[in-house]
Amino acid sequence: MIINKLMFIGVPNLEDHYRRPFRLGSSNDMLDALENAIEDTSVGSIRPSALCNVMERGMSYSADDREDARIVGGWGRHRYRFILEIEIAPIGRHGTSGERVLVVGYTEASDRSIDGTNIPATMEMFVNGVVGLRDTEVREGGRTFVETTIIKPFQVLRGSDARGNRDYLSRPTEVFKTMQLEKTYGRNAETYDTRNVFNGKARTSSVNNDIRGAYLSKLIRADYDGYYSANEYEESQFASSREAASADALNEPQINNNDFLRAISSANRNYTATASFYYEDLIPFTDHRDLEDLDDLTQVSPLTGNDFDYDSIRWNGGDMATVAAFTIARELPALMIDVLMSSCTITINNDRLDGDMPQWDIPDWTMYVDIASSDKIAETLTLRFIDRIIRPLTRDNRLRIDVIIEASTEGMVKIDMSWDGGRFEVFNYPAFCAGVVSSNYTGRLDNLRKLTDSYSDIRKYVIDPAIFREADLD
Repeated sequence: MIINKLMFIGVPNLEDHYRRPFRLGSSNDMLDALENAIEDTSVGSIRPSALCNVMERGMSYSADDREDARIVGGWGRHRYRFILEIEIAPIGRHGTSGERVLVVGYTEASDRSIDGTNIPATMEMFVNGVVGLRDTEVREGGRTFVETTIIKPFQVLRGSDARGNRDYLSRPTEVFKTMQLEKTYGRNAETYDTRNVFNGKARTSSVNNDIRGAYLSKLIRADYDGYYSANEYEESQFASSREAASADALNEPQINNNDFLRAISSANRNYTATASFYYEDLIPFTDHRDLEDLDDLTQVSPLTGNDFDYDSIRWNGGDMATVAAFTIARELPALMIDVLMSSCTITINNDRLDGDMPQWDIPDWTMYVDIASSDKIAETLTLRFIDRIIRPLTRDNRLRIDVIIEASTEGMVKIDMSWDGGRFEVFNYPAFCAGVVSSNYTGRLDNLRKLTDSYSDIRKYVIDPAIFREADLD
């Protein structure tokens, strides 16, 4: 394993940030929209693209429930964000695939001694996100090229276990664990599944858990699989409840899910608890295995040389403009990673308000890898963004939006937006520490319970009837 790239970029103090839990409705309007979506596909194969009308009617980030997002050292200090690329294995001469891993994160503070040659060996680096990349050499039509696929991208979640200040995981798998607990023991204000808390460990959440449509489609597909799995093994020694089978189908990546992170966790025993390591822990991944070699390959961009404007509207508002900006900031980077895009600039304007396609442009983008047809990928991304995020937010273009977005999956998401005819406001969101602001954990157990109750209604009124109809047709 060898370091391909290591960069530190200075970041100033930022506005305080807040986690917003998912709100899943179960109104008649929402249930009707979901029933129509399932009729057009099937329960077991529902995809996010089929749920756009459902998102408009019944799933959003909370406007009024906000929780302080805690970052090590607090938001009011300068720090560095980092981008680290490791080659785990090169492409083999006999066609074996190569593997790389991209690790993005941040430091606690910016050490003023950093000048590119004097980086403290004990600088702590906190992992935010991990993207695995598999490279395969393809021969086609007389030419050879490398095809790259994504391997289980995830964010790191760090929660509190302190009594009176405990955080609860609320990923799709925890919804089913909570359903199982309440079905077995009933609801009690003091009762929670001990698997739903952090227990002194950092946890992971798949990147697409940030996308509301992907989150709901995961619940539905896992519920479908769990129904048939529980029935299949009902009389065997492998029998389990539908909820347990559904939860098992949604297992998240391990915190050390590749060779690099396993090596880091072996060298640093605190890694599984903190998902952090020290600069000096990277020495074994250099050519000469010494600190000087690591310093030589590391690039540093100090804050003084960074001309990005970090000024931002405060993120604690309960207005629709702030919720819309939060939704874009959470979901667009996840869509980008899915198509191997690392940064882009997108403009959207729906001035016509006629329900037709908004005016859009994507004048600039960069990819994780060199792709000849990246212009087609950029168009695909923009159309997905409009279909899955902009249309539901604007109620199918009945609300005006005029927005310019500069998004980096490794850095910041800058949203310059006029919402519903209002004045332009700039929101700056730190994608480099998106796990800190994740909606996949909450400090209020009631948020997880509300999510579970709503999905229980969806199961009762839509999912189960659809499963029974499909079974009758078979």
